[in-house]
Amino acid sequence: MKLLDKLRSDPRVDELLVEQGLGQLRPSYFVYLKYGWRLDDAHCFGEDTITDVRRTLGMVEPCDCDECKKGA
Repeated sequence: MKLLDKLRSDPRVDELLVEQGLGQLRPSYFVYLKYGWRLDDAHCFGEDTITDVRRTLGMVEPCDCDECKKGA
């Protein structure tokens, strides 16, 4: 299984997008977290490499904010 597929199947990940910006040689990655998860005070994050996505996903924590309570 490729790393991208593995990260997409992580139970904390709602959606992982690969974005090719104008003038960029490499894609960037944007992760939307499922209800009940956060990174600092955000429910999403972006990184320049898939390795950075993996590393940042390790810092994701459970969330019990009002938004997550409503969505759960």
